[in-house]
Amino acid sequence: MFHYTRVKECCEKSQYFAAIPQVMVEKIHGLVHIQLLNTPVVRGDTRIMFFTDSRKIPKGYEKSPFFFWFHTGFIVDGKLELSRNELDNPHKSKTWHVFQEDFGVTVHLEEDAITRAY
Repeated sequence: MFHYTRVKECCEKSQYFAAIPQVMVEKIHGLVHIQLLNTPVVRGDTRIMFFTDSRKIPKGYEKSPFFFWFHTGFIVDGKLELSRNELDNPHKSKTWHVFQEDFGVTVHLEEDAITRAY
């Protein structure tokens, strides 16, 4: 389960968020689609972390099931795709009972028309 409270806590502590993002979560055919609205422009090195209170999901570093870093310079056509082996924590074999071989993350970013950043 994706936790809005964590998003809210992180945003309140961050200088980059003018408003708390709106979170929309949709589960379809084994996929979880998470959409954030009212987010800041992302530029340069960026870390995205996922949190859950579920005891069935293994948590590694940062008490997070998975997280990843990326640089916006590597975004092609507003899309970033990462496989299980490219994510922090699921790449470890001890988590493979939950994070199967086909586990991955796809991030879609919209370019800001004014700053030309994401």
